[in-house]
Formats: sequence, structure tokens, C-alpha cells
Amino acid sequence: MTLDVTTDYPWDGKVTLKPRLTRPTAFELRLRAPGWCASPTLSVNGQTVVPPDLENATSSFSVSGKNGDAVELNLPMPVQRIAANPRVKANAGLLALQRGPMVYCLEACDQSEPLSALYLPAGPS
Repeated sequence: MTLDVTTDYPWDGKVTLKPRLTRPTAFELRLRAPGWCASPTLSVNGQTVVPPDLENATSSFSVSGKNGDAVELNLPMPVQRIAANPRVKANAGLLALQRGPMVYCLEACDQSEPLSALYLPAGPS
């Protein structure tokens, strides 16, 4: 079996898997939900698999596969504020922004202003 994968990951959390089979075949597919993703969804041929079994962050399910089938894993990627460990005094009060697997932060060597002069407004996501 060949599995075609279509995705813009890590920029987008939609992952589409399409099996290419020489004949209809039943198989088991195991997908992993990353630890940063709080609410993954899974569908087979447009039908939601409810709920995805994420024991140990892995979803395992049987597929009666044929050409044209599509399994879609959607990993929502909201922007999250990640606080530094408070036990690291040099980073007290500092934040990074995470969207999916990507973590963004500012470093003093890259900024014309001191980091202490920068802030993130509380309201906007």
C-alpha cells in the first residue's frame, strides 16, 4: 500500500491521507496527536470518528480501504502564550508564543529596544 499525504504542516494542522491500493483492503491505521494539540479531530471519508481514541496520544482504527478514500486528521493550532519557568529568574515574566509546533520568541540581540520595554496586550489572541 502507498499512502499519499497532503498537508501544509507545520503551517496548517490539516493532514489528509489517501491510500493507493491495488485492491480494496482492510488495514489498521495509527495516528499520533502531538502533545501541544488539545482537541484533534479525525474523519474518514468525511465521517467524523468520534471521539478519536487518544490513549497514549495515538489513535488506532480500522479502515476498509479502497482507492479514493481519505482520512483527515485536523490538529487545531490556536496561538498560545507560553510562560517561562518561574524558577529561571532571568526569564521571570517572559512569554513565548506557540502556534502548533512552532514557538516564537524575541531575543534581546535581535531587538533595537530592551525586551523589558516590549509587552503583549492581554486581550488579543
